[in-house]
Amino acid sequence: MVIAAAIALASGDVWAQEPTRQELRRVFEQLLQDPTNTDLNFRYASLARERGELRKALAAYERILATDPDNEEAQDGIRRVKRLLEPDATEITVVIGGQYESNPQHEVDTNSGTDDSILVGRVVGTDERKFGETRWRTSGDLFSNWHAKFGEIDFLNVGVRTGPVFELTEGWDIHPAVGASYAILDSEEFFYEGAFSVAIEATNGGIFQSLNLRAAFDQIDDEIAGRNAYVLEINPRFVITGLATANDSLILNPLYRFNGTEGSGGTGTGASGDTFPLNYQQFGGRVDYYFPITPEIYLGVNLTGYYEDYNESVIENGLETSEDREDIYLSPGAQVIFSRVFLENHDVVISYQYETNLSNDEFEDFENHIAGVRSVWRF
Repeated sequence: MVIAAAIALASGDVWAQEPTRQELRRVFEQLLQDPTNTDLNFRYASLARERGELRKALAAYERILATDPDNEEAQDGIRRVKRLLEPDATEITVVIGGQYESNPQHEVDTNSGTDDSILVGRVVGTDERKFGETRWRTSGDLFSNWHAKFGEIDFLNVGVRTGPVFELTEGWDIHPAVGASYAILDSEEFFYEGAFSVAIEATNGGIFQSLNLRAAFDQIDDEIAGRNAYVLEINPRFVITGLATANDSLILNPLYRFNGTEGSGGTGTGASGDTFPLNYQQFGGRVDYYFPITPEIYLGVNLTGYYEDYNESVIENGLETSEDREDIYLSPGAQVIFSRVFLENHDVVISYQYETNLSNDEFEDFENHIAGVRSVWRF
């Protein structure tokens, strides 16, 4: 041990050695003689962080700021240490509900034979914990629906993504992640997906909440379609509170999506009976507004809308035309949220949604009414 220390001193690289309790103690004893010494406090904070003794590092940064309130390095150190001191957290939301749809297959013409009753289930979970000085976030999503009449569009999708969370700068985090998902349609394999995403998140409580960038590739089962899909998405998020009351919220989620295709085979049928996959660009998003009726009851209204510009021809009489398909999709809706029903972690949501798609391809026009009730559990 003595020889190793002598070699390190001779090479001028003593600080690169594994910090020891004795070294930390030695710097602390020097601080007792000179507690306002900035260099010693930074040295002590660095050793404490390397040893995982974060509260000791926090105290050192605070001593620096007591005599030098504008020291940006100490301010940055406090922010980083406080983030690392945040406890590990796991959140899970379970949704079980039923809904009635007048046209779940998105048929052009609706009648008494196009409606169905549907059971819906969803589990969403997020786990964030620290490994050393890095926080790591993993999230998962399981969704499924079961139709009483149209079992051919029964759908299940399970996905997971994981990656570190870094402080980009003061007030901003960045979360790169890799993900994968798997889908089943009518009890048969539908597609595999691999994805990479980057989320830039605000931590300062402002209107701008996040910017999500995502790239994915879908490997479609040959029985569904003769070509695969790749997706690029840009999705910022804005939240404005206190517009009319102290507890209301306006949430804006613009979206740009490019959906490309690979391969020369034919298209297939997706989870709602729609042609899948297709080559298109999508511009649009969703707006939600929530306001309290009572402390336990909230009313929400929403509007989803987008324009899709396809690089796919309109089909007439079974033949391709020279006109590319264009769609306008609109879906206004409303919901009543009853919070803390019987238990603190249980909500009940009653909702209605109207869907309409207006296309220059007459076979892609549809209307659908969706009414449902959901039980939401938060753990």
